[in-house]
Amino acid sequence: MIGNQYHSVTQPDRPNHWELLNEADKQTYDRICAALTAPSNKNKKNKRADEFREILEAITLFENHDEVDKWKRCLVCGVYQFEDGIAVNISALKRLIFKCKSSINGSLKAIGYPNVTYKCSSCEELLKGIPFLRGNTVELRQWTVRYRAPKEEAQNENTEYITPPTAISNFDNVDVSISNKEEKTTNEFQISDIFSNTSSFNWFSNQNSEDNDTYFELF
Repeated sequence: MIGNQYHSVTQPDRPNHWELLNEADKQTYDRICAALTAPSNKNKKNKRADEFREILEAITLFENHDEVDKWKRCLVCGVYQFEDGIAVNISALKRLIFKCKSSINGSLKAIGYPNVTYKCSSCEELLKGIPFLRGNTVELRQWTVRYRAPKEEAQNENTEYITPPTAISNFDNVDVSISNKEEKTTNEFQISDIFSNTSSFNWFSNQNSEDNDTYFELF
């Protein structure tokens, strides 16, 4: 059982299970943290749902860039998304995005996940996605599972949080092929746009990254 094969040896100022990540994933995790702590992002106001939704999509993009180690990235980041639901480890997510528990809970509710907790031990989607958690009672206690609210209910709850999406300021490098994929709420330029410190978040545009093509295939 995977849950019995790994033992967390947390380094100072590092998230739990940091040692499970490969070096490339560690560097990407650090870049996300650096981008989210940039002054321009820390001072954002009145964009709670919009910002949080895009942050989640950026994290999901990172988690899904390959299937082999996906569960490790989900475990460290504290987010696992599945059809009509999301599992969250608040402690791990707080460490990554530097938001408090109440802010995360409020943001989850604002984007359509009601503040209802389900037993993680019975959530087969989570256990299949992160097999490390199966039978691991201590770890499971840190996770909550939420299912998406009906569309009408979510719209009513989101009204006070959602602001119109901001326009992309730099169109020079926009590939026309993106227009054929409008079903995605966020493309690579929109995601990087929420992190105005592009030097910190350059893993979206790094042409030397071996994983670059794999990242963008997800859009």
